[in-house]
Amino acid sequence: MELVYCKLRSKVEEKMIVKKSEELIANISRYDKVVVFGMENIAKTVYRYLQKENVADKVIGFAVYNKVRRGKKKTIFKKKIKALKEYNKEKENLLVVVAVAPGNQDKALAFLKEQEYKEYVVIDYDLYCQLSKEEHVHIDFLCAGFTKCGTTSLHYALIKNKQIALPKGKETKYFLWRGKYEDSPTRFREKFYNEIKENQTVGLIDPSFHENAKEAYECFGKDLKVILMMRNPVDATYSNFKMRMRRTKHKSYVDYYKDTKVFNVEMFGKYIDHAVIGGKDERYRYTDCVEEYINYFGRENVKLVIFEEIISDTKRIMKEIQEFIGVTPKVYTKLPHSNSGKEVSKNYRCAKINRNLHRLRISLKGKNLPTLCKWERNLEKKIFKKTMMEFHEGMLPKHREVLENFYREDIKRLEHILGRSLEGIWY
Repeated sequence: MELVYCKLRSKVEEKMIVKKSEELIANISRYDKVVVFGMENIAKTVYRYLQKENVADKVIGFAVYNKVRRGKKKTIFKKKIKALKEYNKEKENLLVVVAVAPGNQDKALAFLKEQEYKEYVVIDYDLYCQLSKEEHVHIDFLCAGFTKCGTTSLHYALIKNKQIALPKGKETKYFLWRGKYEDSPTRFREKFYNEIKENQTVGLIDPSFHENAKEAYECFGKDLKVILMMRNPVDATYSNFKMRMRRTKHKSYVDYYKDTKVFNVEMFGKYIDHAVIGGKDERYRYTDCVEEYINYFGRENVKLVIFEEIISDTKRIMKEIQEFIGVTPKVYTKLPHSNSGKEVSKNYRCAKINRNLHRLRISLKGKNLPTLCKWERNLEKKIFKKTMMEFHEGMLPKHREVLENFYREDIKRLEHILGRSLEGIWY
């Protein structure tokens, strides 16, 4: 299957594109100085590879198109980030390594020409993906979505199969903090996968990855097995709304409390208008994300699981999932019940407190710290007792009708991918 990035190939001369790691080292060895120009994630991966090959000392800095904006990083690996033109005086015996996505290569090379740089090579996208995969822990399968569709239950079911290794603490939120650290692949491995046993199948269940097919392809490779769990989008949207009302990193969700001061089911109407129909959160229009994963990994490597079916026919679906990821199936008659989401923040002040706690939790994911110790968890529980309340009321009929109309077309598209109807399950 041809990937999207292949269609974006630039007209760069083949001789300028470096397709093998040994070619990159050979090119760099001919110069005294190197500047890495382009996207931060690609540039970091290239630099980490050069460190491994003991030639990173030739890199004098990193380059961007124009000056570094206020509030942005000034250095990477203690080397300055500067506008490309600021390296003009260093041009003699200088090689520019262009590290950009394929669709941006023509723009980057036009800029190099404008700045009169003649000595450069372009990192091939496939080479970048190879280097990125090599520096990450090997992952065999990924359940990338979707939120409130049973991924937590799947995690606690599969963790009982001793053939499978899953990260400690379930969700890693890796792509939310990957760009913050220069040693992110090492942190990811050491914090979440430091107890893998020989011959285990290594997995990752993280519904925050639903929009990250490209990043998953770059970090874990084209042979990754992908599972996408989907639930009736109307019910999933309501469940996700309640989750947002107890923990969110976005201030806009906290602001729903401003009018009513306390939690009210009518707030769901505001959520629909702002987040769903307003396009702020379109995760339950599943098809775009599903098609992107299929585009990168192939239909044969993407398994689509319907939440309602895994609940009603657990034994069969769990057998299929385990066979798909390549382990001897363990028999499951029912899924562990978890993350039911009965609580919401009581009021505006409590919502602000819970938002800050959630943002702190995410920020700690990438830090070289252990998971929350017992006293910290107990403190968090005490705070939640003050800031949360149980809420069991279902959505209002008028809200259900709006969502059913909104999701109807996307369900039809999904049925086409599945090759079967979801009538009687979702509608």
